[in-house]
Amino acid sequence: MRIAICSTFPPYRGGIAQFNARLSEELAKEHTVHRITWTRQYPKLLFPGTDQFDPSFLVDDGAAERVLDSIDPFSWERTAKRIISGSPDLLFVRYWTPFLAPATASVARKVHNGGVKVVGIVDNLLPHERHVYDKPLARRFLRACDRIVTLSGSVAAEVRMLDPRIPVSVLSHPLYDHFGPPSSPNEAYRALGLRSGPRDILFFGLIRPYKGLEVLLQAFERLPGDTRLIIAGEPYGGRDALRRRIDAHPCRERLVLHDHFVRDDLVRHYFSIAQVVALPYLSATQSGVTAAAFHFDVPVVSSDVGGLREVVLEGRTGALVPPRDPESLARALEHVLAKGKGSYRPGIEALKEKLSWTRFAAQLTTPG
Repeated sequence: MRIAICSTFPPYRGGIAQFNARLSEELAKEHTVHRITWTRQYPKLLFPGTDQFDPSFLVDDGAAERVLDSIDPFSWERTAKRIISGSPDLLFVRYWTPFLAPATASVARKVHNGGVKVVGIVDNLLPHERHVYDKPLARRFLRACDRIVTLSGSVAAEVRMLDPRIPVSVLSHPLYDHFGPPSSPNEAYRALGLRSGPRDILFFGLIRPYKGLEVLLQAFERLPGDTRLIIAGEPYGGRDALRRRIDAHPCRERLVLHDHFVRDDLVRHYFSIAQVVALPYLSATQSGVTAAAFHFDVPVVSSDVGGLREVVLEGRTGALVPPRDPESLARALEHVLAKGKGSYRPGIEALKEKLSWTRFAAQLTTPG
């Protein structure tokens, strides 16, 4: 088939871009793939991070064509015409934030009207921090698509609530295997500038209020002195407040804060020394962090929210705890650390068979 993908690709940074690059790489084994991405994704004034680009990306960007501007309606028309000119059988369009919905919905609708089947891949339909315009923009996107694919059952339920007519299916988020093999402990400690010895707990990824870092900081006070908490990721706002909170923490000497965006080439070092990954989320749909953790055979302790329970399997790939409960989180972390991450490897390996890119690409391109 001829397949077009309209979304974010490297060198734009982040999990969505990494996912799309890895997906297009897999689809290209069996199909002809045309990749369309942004000339401008977010205006600088609206982007909360330090930089929208990651020059260290480790997956082939597939020469994505930069055509689409999120705030230029004339580019939406040009993008649709460019896609249609390639005579695709399918167009995949990603949805994860309402801000981009006017652009992506417009392109999807125009391409659909040009006789192309449009499949929307929805990561998060409704954002964690809600606004009055979220649902109308989400509906606009859904109504421009022929079919919707989500990466968790909780998002599929939101799709059915907003638009009961549209077919929706749930596929599992594949592993982030593009980060390569684990590094040796010595190599990882050296690359990260850390000493060896403690049992390391990893909190990884962009730091936003809904991810519950404060709950983890409270839980960490209850853990023994041979544990260390590594916080690696860029805060989206509140960097100074976070640093003050860390400096005032009673276990400050056992906290490591790397409050910057983690380049692709450094990711494997963090997961290679982690004994457990903590996801103390207050709300969630699914998380690319689990896809990285399981690639590196690291168990996950997660809040029992959204779609996380679909892959964090109690006693097999990690543990689930109630959200906003530092005491339960501390107990679960200590339990997983005491068992050792090797004891979770059989469960993680079994899950990996379901989370391959080959399987995901085949399911995605199966008519439904």
